[in-house]
Amino acid sequence: MSDVKSLLFSILGLSLPFFFYFLPVSDNVPKYRLVVAVTSRLANIQHRKAVRSTWKNSLPSFVLFKFVLSDTSCNIDPLWRLEPEVCLPWELTTPNWIQDGTPIVPFSSEASSTEYPAYTGVVFKIKTFPVLLHGIGISSTVIRSLQSNATVSLILKNRSTGKPVLNVAFNSLDKLGSSYTFKSAGMKGLELAPGFEGWLYFDRHGLNVPQRCSVNLQTQLGKHGVLIMTGLRENRTFQFPYTEESCPLVNLEYSLIDPTDVKQHIGARETRNKVEERKMKEVEKDIHEEMEDHDDLIFMPSKDDEPATSRNIKAFLSILTQEVNFDYVLITPDTSLINIDTVLSELSGYNSWWTSFQFFVKRQEKDLKLAASTYPPMPRVKSGVISRHLADFIGSNSEVLQDFSSLPVSMSVWLAAVGPKLRDDDRWIGGPGVVNRTQLWKEGKIIVLEDMTTEDMERVWRD
Repeated sequence: MSDVKSLLFSILGLSLPFFFYFLPVSDNVPKYRLVVAVTSRLANIQHRKAVRSTWKNSLPSFVLFKFVLSDTSCNIDPLWRLEPEVCLPWELTTPNWIQDGTPIVPFSSEASSTEYPAYTGVVFKIKTFPVLLHGIGISSTVIRSLQSNATVSLILKNRSTGKPVLNVAFNSLDKLGSSYTFKSAGMKGLELAPGFEGWLYFDRHGLNVPQRCSVNLQTQLGKHGVLIMTGLRENRTFQFPYTEESCPLVNLEYSLIDPTDVKQHIGARETRNKVEERKMKEVEKDIHEEMEDHDDLIFMPSKDDEPATSRNIKAFLSILTQEVNFDYVLITPDTSLINIDTVLSELSGYNSWWTSFQFFVKRQEKDLKLAASTYPPMPRVKSGVISRHLADFIGSNSEVLQDFSSLPVSMSVWLAAVGPKLRDDDRWIGGPGVVNRTQLWKEGKIIVLEDMTTEDMERVWRD
């Protein structure tokens, strides 16, 4: 049981579903015109304080207000998370045999009765520690299939710039390796800095390329390592998520530039994680005091990270639609100032989704599991209003709806199946890039100010 849950139970002395503790006690469940769900992180205590001291104060009695949070803190130091915004450990090891210049190869062929789809390109990133690229390779099977005098070019592109950093030609006269044939990245090699994202590929057009094969992902540096495979991408196609149930026909050979430094960081990993854990325990103590003073917090069963926002809203709507009588739900982050009078005066529509939308947005790499090249109509902002009908759909399907990189993306995919009536309203655009946004908000020409500091929220409200 998480520490936050333990705090809840120690205060309440019961183990009923959380939501019952936050509803008004009454034999007759009241009807709410609007439910406000403010997404928040556990450590955002000052942001919640700013919301309470500003626009929450102006809410009428027919509005139910809740901060929606995770119930479990993330005790992994940010350096040792697989992604900075995700509470998953980065599993990295450096065996004693790893020294300066020790070659590491991600893929090795294996004899197996199970074969997987073959791909002519992989996408990867370098995490935290630099590596030296010694060479790039292509499946020897591909080279064997080349006709006399034919060549195939293997290209490494920098994903950020789109420019090739290495272009190597292979032909049928090359001396073949047992599974992959490598060629040098230069006499001194090619340094790939932390954060480098690369795409290594060749064009299969006109080549006799196997459709299926079998390779093994090596884990000399742990489950994830430093060079992390993130996608599978061929020329002229869009990218797919990387999976070990695939067979890349390209490969790399690299080494750690400073393995001693890597080992020292790994040696300090446990200490850094303990420091993070102590820091989060202090946050949980502050939340304990916050709960004693306020009844507007609701905790969902999830780890406190960025992807949890989507999971938490699904879980919240699942409980809400079963236990509360309401018409609409406003979803907004705890860094927003809402013109609540405007919202309340313009609520309408049985199947409506009211925010500012963007259309035909290209799918991001974080959402490769979406089997489309563009998103469905997607909010430009983090705030908006959905009708009870749409909330019911999300709540009743919360167990099967997939989560994506952000709540706006998740909702765009979830609600695409319903075909909501889109109320596209540019008054929801109130980010830092809007000129004179504070004045426009005060004049009622903007519904929301987003990405506000706590000081700015209180200053704008006060002035």
